[in-house]
Amino acid sequence: MKFIYTFLFLLLCLNLSANDGAYYIGGGTIFPMKESKIVMDKEVLSFKVINSECYVTVHFEFFNPEAANRKLLVGFQAPQAYGDVDEESIKYPQIFDFKVSQNNTLLPYQLKTAECEDCPLRDEQTISSNQAGSEIFVYLFEIDFKPGTTVVNHSYRFKASSSVTNHEFYNYILKTGSKWAGQKIKDLTVNIDLGNDTYFYVSDIFGEKSSWSVNGIGKITSNTYAWDYDETSHKMIRILSGNLQIRCLDWNPQQNLVFGIINEHCFEYEDSKKTLNRVMTAVKRFSIDDPEDGAYTKDELKLIRNTFYAQKGYAFTNPELTAYFTKFEWYIPNPNLKMNDISFDEQVKSFIAEIQKREKQ
Repeated sequence: MKFIYTFLFLLLCLNLSANDGAYYIGGGTIFPMKESKIVMDKEVLSFKVINSECYVTVHFEFFNPEAANRKLLVGFQAPQAYGDVDEESIKYPQIFDFKVSQNNTLLPYQLKTAECEDCPLRDEQTISSNQAGSEIFVYLFEIDFKPGTTVVNHSYRFKASSSVTNHEFYNYILKTGSKWAGQKIKDLTVNIDLGNDTYFYVSDIFGEKSSWSVNGIGKITSNTYAWDYDETSHKMIRILSGNLQIRCLDWNPQQNLVFGIINEHCFEYEDSKKTLNRVMTAVKRFSIDDPEDGAYTKDELKLIRNTFYAQKGYAFTNPELTAYFTKFEWYIPNPNLKMNDISFDEQVKSFIAEIQKREKQ
């Protein structure tokens, strides 16, 4: 996202995650630089979100075409937290349980900082800059690339970011993949699992030749712009059960990955191309009071109440409800889902009870 708008709109942003790039020694300092020999043959990047916390595992396969070993410093970059966060969150990296291994052997690492993705590294392990979000933390470790294939894995977890336009979102720095020889990731797989019964967006940065699929029950619903201030296109993903997988070959990463949930309770969203109808406005706001265009009718109240069941995948027997909800891309009716099998959190249950009370008046 563009920094100026991100900074203005974020309520909480712990943008953490990264890829790996080669670092070199020069002039008494360590700095990032493009690698001319070692190729990133394969990357399998997996995200699993549980209770607004993202668990990340990354599998790399690098190829050294030379006959001799090559030792390189590799840096894992984690952007500094910014937005409405406390000073401690700004000073320290907000990723947890970071581990890195080469051929199944855990590697030691050093924590350093830098002013930007391509800036020289500093020995400081904390950041006190007033420009929150402008600097990065770097986990620095050495890899011995023997001739042929070297396998590197790492894992970590981090909390979700949020903003006035997003319930939760997650970032991952992919552009450092272009620092390796050939400036490409030869074989990239991205797995994104936000759990069952979810509707989320993923930045569409992988090119026309990429393959997007749902492992399970769901669908990729659209390719659209989700925000006025973000020029990146996004695909919307509806998952009843399973996860999203993206595959691409010989990909040159020019943008970083962003994915997340626009609204937890309302699958429709508003942007420059689309405004919410009265029913979805009520669902989003959790309010049936004081609508701008007059009181809600009983027919509208019925639609508002049933929207929550439609978003769970309930297959209606009422033809009018079926016709109404079929118009929405996210609606996937499940004929095996019974009304008694559907559960809501307390906020939704209370709102439905309020609607039912109004319907009886």
